[in-house]
Amino acid sequence: MSTNNLFYINIAVLNKDEVIQSQVSGRVGGPKLFGKLAGKAANAMISDDKFTSALAAKLATKVSEKIAEIGVSLDIRKRFQQGSFFVLSAQLTDVDPGLLLQRAKGEEFATKFQQLLSLLTELELNEAHERAQAQIKEKAKSALMTKLEEILPTTLEEQGKVKVLVLCRSEAEQAEVFFELLEKLNNSTLESTE
Repeated sequence: MSTNNLFYINIAVLNKDEVIQSQVSGRVGGPKLFGKLAGKAANAMISDDKFTSALAAKLATKVSEKIAEIGVSLDIRKRFQQGSFFVLSAQLTDVDPGLLLQRAKGEEFATKFQQLLSLLTELELNEAHERAQAQIKEKAKSALMTKLEEILPTTLEEQGKVKVLVLCRSEAEQAEVFFELLEKLNNSTLESTE
């Protein structure tokens, strides 16, 4: 069983120009032509890097806050950014098994599990207690990776009309996925400039 609680969230923004156009047109109002012109001007002034950097910072904060509500503490940091692609590292720093299990399995299960952990401590079965804690963290990490891939695209599109591709990977899987995505990004950039 892995004891490394680090994973990566790879995010590619697919429609930055549409988002900027929509936001500027909505704020400017007036004739449609004026809104379109203002949107094009804003797109020219706001680079992919600037837009993506702001999104990455906002996501790191919001995801950490939302995940804390279920009893999981994450330290999220931006690790890489190029154009409309960025990578966040997410270190699972703490899990409140009571709150997490209450949310996932219900109050009765959470209470019984807490009693089991207390019993392991009382019986000085520290190794078993540590293994149980490690398993909880590993399962929480795995579930978070799956959930974030599902929830982030939907939430970002509903709230800000931002379309994204999200791939969460463990530390062991990250290099391969990162270089594949980077290659695709670079190839699409090269193709669009030819």
